Amino acid sequence: MSSKYEQNRARTKENKDTVSRLNSDRTSLRNEYAPLQELSSILQSLEDEVVDSIQKVQDVGNSESARIEAEAGVANNEREQLSNDISNDIRTLNDGLGKLHKLDSYRFGKKATEKSVSEHSKYIDRNKELLADLNHESNSDNARTVHELQTLRSMLDLTEGDPDVHQMGGRYGDLVKNKLEGYQAHHIPPKSVSSENPNDLPAIYITNEDHAATDSYKGRMRKTPEDTIFNIDDKKDTDSYKDRLTAQINDGNYAEAFRNEVYEIKDKFGDKYDGAIKQAIDSQIDRLGSKI
Repeated sequence: MSSKYEQNRARTKENKDTVSRLNSDRTSLRNEYAPLQELSSILQSLEDEVVDSIQKVQDVGNSESARIEAEAGVANNEREQLSNDISNDIRTLNDGLGKLHKLDSYRFGKKATEKSVSEHSKYIDRNKELLADLNHESNSDNARTVHELQTLRSMLDLTEGDPDVHQMGGRYGDLVKNKLEGYQAHHIPPKSVSSENPNDLPAIYITNEDHAATDSYKGRMRKTPEDTIFNIDDKKDTDSYKDRLTAQINDGNYAEAFRNEVYEIKDKFGDKYDGAIKQAIDSQIDRLGSKI
């Protein structure tokens, strides 16, 4: 029992350390490459050599991102296998404990039985603690997203927004309870790329006119900055961007999808809705933080 438990404990520590390292690598990479997101508006004025250099830098970033996600996939599979192994050990120990309890009525070997019961109970509790610790690590995506949203909020250096515009952001379901004439709630990121209840997604109020001008209005999607840099075919714009955002969210990279939409809004409207964006970010941080 002791040997198997120590093996599981070592595997649990190794898995947690790996996940923590990969989360740190992922955050560092995104922060390092965030400035590339803002280049789409000036690409036409750049020399071909500069655009080529940007592509090479992006290729390096894509390669590193692929490496991180591949390692993360291996770590997640290891965590699932480890969780199954620990659960099986707990079941085996419980079965053994049940058999030992049946021996309580026998006077012969009573002390040995009591000692064995104590050992089984101890390692059942220890393995349950390991399992709880491992499952808690599965909430690391929420913790990482909260950290990344906090970092994004700081990086954006948001103002209070246009004082002549209503600044309202937060959970969509809460926003629409307080309707504003001439305004519509705009999801960040688009609701079409998330499997979550649309009411739980962050959103901001923007004017009807501005809402119609957004690239995700009524399901319409746009190019990513990378698509613009590499001149991806217009016909593939909507599907490629939507698929990419969906994949980012499904892979736990919610903050990256969120950031893309915030950049779009700021590219189109400047700091007009900064106050609402801050409220939307804060509400999402609070919502995800409550699940950690």
